[in-house]
Amino acid sequence: MTYFTTHHNLVLSRIVAQETGLYAHQRDALLALYQKALRGEMTQTPRQAALILAGVGTGKTLIQTLTPFILAPWMTGQQVLFLSDNCTLRDRTLREFPTDPQGRPQHNHWLLYQLNLLPIRLPPPTIVALDASNFNSYAYTMHNADILIGNRQFVINLVNRGDLNPQNLGLLIIDEAHYSAAPSYRTITQYFQNALLTYFTGSKFRSDSQPLPHIQYQQVHHQDPQGNPLLRYTPLADHEFSLQQAWQLHPTPIKKLTLQEATSQAFLIEEDGQEVAYTP
Repeated sequence: MTYFTTHHNLVLSRIVAQETGLYAHQRDALLALYQKALRGEMTQTPRQAALILAGVGTGKTLIQTLTPFILAPWMTGQQVLFLSDNCTLRDRTLREFPTDPQGRPQHNHWLLYQLNLLPIRLPPPTIVALDASNFNSYAYTMHNADILIGNRQFVINLVNRGDLNPQNLGLLIIDEAHYSAAPSYRTITQYFQNALLTYFTGSKFRSDSQPLPHIQYQQVHHQDPQGNPLLRYTPLADHEFSLQQAWQLHPTPIKKLTLQEATSQAFLIEEDGQEVAYTP
């Protein structure tokens, strides 16, 4: 049995029984993923991805962290890949799994344990960060990891070289998934064609209007700035939670948002006293 299969029932039962420190919207998103898999929609042909619409500051990363525990019974491979669009977002995910200076996990500081999703006696999953600057240090161990965390550009290089075994991957989690219509993402998802697909994004529409692959769409009526009727296609999300809704929670998962005008940086999120830039 894989790490996630072994602990699937434990994590799911705690979530269903509301014995954890999750927000209600995080629990609802995870149960929506579970129901989608139960209906057979994530393993059908043609391929269908799950879509969670949740923006920065809504606790999206924790939902992603728990997704392999929820979907474990349907994963054909033992590993999960967290795919970010850039190194900044990749490192943001890594900070959810703090380690000591020797690289040993400090799992008592992980939210998985702090929020009572896993008992402290259980060992944490094995995580490998796919980092181009340090590749030789983990090239021989990444095939035994439970979780791989990488950014798009480096992962596409590994895919093109055949350094990743597609049969090992059971779940592909794509953050900022509105980018997934790009050719590089399509190459990655096709390479891992047997893996379950889960998309996370706070953006419903791409500026070029391209649809996200493996997602169903529906027609919706909008108005342009002049009030003229406008027909658009919107993706059918399995769960949606907005930044505005996150502000209303007590306590809110949002630490700090700073809007910078006239720059390419959309948001700065305060993390442990430092502002981390997230670019569109």
